[in-house]
Amino acid sequence: MIAEFGGQGNIASVQAALRAVLGPQADEQSPWYYPSVGEYAPILERHGLEVSNASLFNRPTPLEGENGLEQWLRMFTGSYLRQFSVEQANGIVSNLVEHLRPTLYRDGVWTVDYRRLRVLAIRTV
Repeated sequence: MIAEFGGQGNIASVQAALRAVLGPQADEQSPWYYPSVGEYAPILERHGLEVSNASLFNRPTPLEGENGLEQWLRMFTGSYLRQFSVEQANGIVSNLVEHLRPTLYRDGVWTVDYRRLRVLAIRTV
């Protein structure tokens, strides 16, 4: 098995902004699971896979256009926004964008702080 997905610390700035805008309950609403190498390898081993290589690394990911972050938020934060009216959700997205602008927007480009976990495992059973 070869897999790559969000790892520990993935989109940490977005998650911090969600907590800042929505409050501490944002963590309870999170649909995301971003494990560490030490957390994920034993899960694979319990299911008959031997982890031969695993790495956690930063992969800053640029988004297209001035509205790139807004579009990204609308795509990936539905589980947070669906409880609000359209007007309220629009306001939350605007607040998130402004909260994240100082850290994720440079030289006209939005860059999300992705961290990836890459794993190579072989079936042992």
